Amino acid sequence: MFYLSELIVRDFASFRGVHGFRFVEGFNLVQGSCGSGKTNLVRALEFALFGRTRDQPVSSLINDLHRGDCEKWGATPSCEVSAVFRCGGRDFMVKRKLLDCREGLKQIMVFGSDVIDIVSPESFEKMVLRERDIEPLGGLSLGEGTPIIVLNALARNIGDGIGMVFLDGVFGRLTNEAKIELLARLNNFGLEQIIMFESFVFERALLEKYESNIVELPYQHLASG
Repeated sequence: MFYLSELIVRDFASFRGVHGFRFVEGFNLVQGSCGSGKTNLVRALEFALFGRTRDQPVSSLINDLHRGDCEKWGATPSCEVSAVFRCGGRDFMVKRKLLDCREGLKQIMVFGSDVIDIVSPESFEKMVLRERDIEPLGGLSLGEGTPIIVLNALARNIGDGIGMVFLDGVFGRLTNEAKIELLARLNNFGLEQIIMFESFVFERALLEKYESNIVELPYQHLASG
């Protein structure tokens, strides 16, 4: 099993300039208000791996302000994402660059074949669970707030042997009791890494027992994208 240890973005979507984010094994919480770029980090990882995202056209991934500066100075608009995965004490990097040249969009993949052989587009879609993905299944809780639907959806990931899941906004509608139960059950799954992207104020006491890593996304890191 392996896990994501670092994600570096440059002029990608809402992120103007270069920004780096570090993650650890186990639980990670990426916290920021609506529009702060949480989902764009999931898109950045997907772009680095596969050169596309599930819900945004590739042409929209270059930051708007960066694009404007390039047009002003006659430069080529571009964005870049690097993702570092760790497995067995070794680091594996995926690095992909997107350029909007005169002849059209062009992608350059610098590193990444080792990781691409492990993670397929199909397995990545199973790894990412968004609130909207849960809605057709009947909601986020069952009975007395027990998040059975979430657990059932995530159970698909275990058989793939990937060991990572990304929860984008899934915790937002759960009570504290349900959050505690879901965290405990996720911990029992034996997953290598769980990264949660949430806009609400997550009580840090809920994560203390898991020695979790917390990444804050304030607005000042962002620009129009």
